[in-house]
Amino acid sequence: MGFTKYVALAALMRNERRSPQALAELQGRRLRRLVRHAFAHVPLYARLFREAGVEPGDIRGAADLQRLPVIDKDLLRSLPTEDVIDCRRRLDDLVEKRTSGSSGSPFRFFADPDFDAECKAQYLRPYLSNGRTLFDRVLRFTAFPDDRARWFQRLGLMRETLVGCSAPVADQLAALRAANADIVQGYPSVLSALAAHIDPEAPGFRYPRMVFTDSELLTPAARRLIDDTFGASVFDVYGTYETDNIGYECSEHSGYHLAIDCVIAEVLQDGAPVAAGESGDLVCTVLGNYGMPFIRYSLGDVAALSADACSCGRGLPLMSIVEGRRVDCVRLPGGGLQSPMRFLGALDAIGELALEYQVVQSSPVDFLVKLVPRRELAETEREHIADLIRAQLPDARVTVQPVGEIPREASGKRRTFISRV
Repeated sequence: MGFTKYVALAALMRNERRSPQALAELQGRRLRRLVRHAFAHVPLYARLFREAGVEPGDIRGAADLQRLPVIDKDLLRSLPTEDVIDCRRRLDDLVEKRTSGSSGSPFRFFADPDFDAECKAQYLRPYLSNGRTLFDRVLRFTAFPDDRARWFQRLGLMRETLVGCSAPVADQLAALRAANADIVQGYPSVLSALAAHIDPEAPGFRYPRMVFTDSELLTPAARRLIDDTFGASVFDVYGTYETDNIGYECSEHSGYHLAIDCVIAEVLQDGAPVAAGESGDLVCTVLGNYGMPFIRYSLGDVAALSADACSCGRGLPLMSIVEGRRVDCVRLPGGGLQSPMRFLGALDAIGELALEYQVVQSSPVDFLVKLVPRRELAETEREHIADLIRAQLPDARVTVQPVGEIPREASGKRRTFISRV
């Protein structure tokens, strides 16, 4: 497994410098192999292909995928396991994985061992590509801290200190001082909450060389706070458990480089592809998982593709925005949806009043703003916070609730905006 991972990583690193045409050809080859396999060996896809009147040979490239239906987590969860995995494989031959359930919908799926190795390589690529070296000291805030030292870490390579993202802030600050880290990595909500308590002038504080965020929506306010406090520009990485890394920022910060050598990303509105720059539902085809294929799998996220090339020289195209979970979009009184980015951007101003906040929508006009205040809030300050929401939706009924802490999901993440409509 280890050798396979590093072989895959070497290939992924080389792919960054391939031309867009060469990457498209590679993607096409991987897609054609995947659909032949899925049709022959996975009962779900054999059925879906036949119902759509499609033969594997009809799918030659990414554009041909539109002939197939979009699937989602609910469909896969409703089916027997034997319908969605390679019928020749035993479950013991596959790697069981579970999503974090941060959206309220935990999900079990399976990966073949080669794809599991590719996922580990995909995980490493954004960091190595952006300048992480084998000798850097990394402080990583994670839901699953593990004190075990790997053999290569005993040699001073790929050293990581893992700290629980739900640990008390005092413990996190102590770990930050003790780690003397070159790189800090974690959920945006964890790092922005930590940043609110950091005193860069305090003895023992050392600015890291780089900061990476992942697994949550990185809001503009959180980015600025982390940038300013840690003194290093944030590199955001975007992906899911099912797909692993889909895209990641480079030093130009002009968008997320799409890993088209590993996934095919489509952006759809009402099932039809949209033009570059237009936002829609993100649908992905995972090219490497033969144990349990994901073909035209809706992630529930909202994104937009970009026609622009990045000046960094990578051949990987750009995704210009990731707006967040579709399930967490604002439900408007007229029945429409709106990205929560407008609300979260409007709340930038409460940074002087609160260490953390979370907005919960319970009806099209009812919003609860939970916040961990820096001090006791005056009534006028609470009303000001409510007015920031009402500036977006004039009829909104807003309750501001100071709390001691904002609980995290079981995964360790904290959702900044939750819609319960």
